[in-house]
Amino acid sequence: MIDGEITAVHPHFASRGPTTLVLQGFDRLHRLRRGRKSRTFLKMCDREIAQRIADEHGLQLQCSDPPNINHEHVYQHNQSDLDFLVLRATRIGYEVKVEDRTLHLRRSQESRAKVTTLEWGEPGDTELASLVLRLSTADQVSEVIVQGWDPKEKRQIVGRARTGDESTRMAGSQTAGEVATAAFGRSQRIVVDYPIATVDEAEALARAKFNELSQGYITGEGLSLGNPDIRAGAVIELKGLGKLLSGLYYVVNSNHTCGRDARGYLTQFTVTRNASTGGAAGRAATAGAAAAPSGGGAGSAAAASGAGAGGAAAAAGETATKKTDWIEIKLVDQEGKPVPGEKYRVELPDGSIRQGVLNSEGVAWEGNLDPGTCKITFPDLDGTEWRRA
Repeated sequence: MIDGEITAVHPHFASRGPTTLVLQGFDRLHRLRRGRKSRTFLKMCDREIAQRIADEHGLQLQCSDPPNINHEHVYQHNQSDLDFLVLRATRIGYEVKVEDRTLHLRRSQESRAKVTTLEWGEPGDTELASLVLRLSTADQVSEVIVQGWDPKEKRQIVGRARTGDESTRMAGSQTAGEVATAAFGRSQRIVVDYPIATVDEAEALARAKFNELSQGYITGEGLSLGNPDIRAGAVIELKGLGKLLSGLYYVVNSNHTCGRDARGYLTQFTVTRNASTGGAAGRAATAGAAAAPSGGGAGSAAAASGAGAGGAAAAAGETATKKTDWIEIKLVDQEGKPVPGEKYRVELPDGSIRQGVLNSEGVAWEGNLDPGTCKITFPDLDGTEWRRA
């Protein structure tokens, strides 16, 4: 998954059972997070600033299509090098990433080709085990305007980005700005809290802010069988969610869990998308196949269930076509925090039994079930210690 450095060692000596050793580490981006600095960069562009930081930490800089905006004065104000560099990158729609010993300063990667396809309701290696999506037009605008002031010339500096300036449409038919404009009319977001010295800088910031807002149009969290290709910066295709929601998504976070407690190799991920396909303009919906548990008592458990594509696809206004039933279990304590590693037992409608262990998020998923009612218990917990949410 990564080529990094070990930063911590956790030995566990038990009087009974095996002695275990856990190694913790990070990719070399952790070097940029150590310490805070206050310093000034004079007459340098962002690529030159990144080059200086990379050199200080023994990394090679890779900057494709570098922005050529020179800054008279850039101040790093009591920030770690990572926080400072991410802030500089975000202003121009770029990302910061480390692979092995190479520091990448690159454009956001939403327009890349997909690395894999996951399908809801299709058992197998590419099955989308669970997914929660949120489509919202609340923060979408037709135009972003960045305003600044040139004290030497005593004139206003203005940069604009509008519908059509998206870096990609992610294979969708309607972008976030188009949907919001069609539904509610034109609107603007005016940005005045960034120091701007030139028109080029204002326009770059406007495009970056507009694309950042657009990517919040559809957001979601999903679970699949382990797939090392699903990682931050990758594009994946999600299918079986109905015409409105199926399509390409950008991975902004992934968590890969492997081990007995996780019941094998699982991948949890967070995705975003700036466009949709078809559907009524401006329609906001929440589609999901996961439980939303509530706290109370000593602990509570919640279970969501579904049949084939009925979960997310039905929320998109389509009829379910597959008959594969499933359940998802989540156990939380009285404060609403997940209870990981707890054994569970599921009695299926046909009388058979499935057993397992909740993952690190206190969640378990069982698929390929016959229609009917399942009975869920936690063998190691007293029945008075938990209740159904």
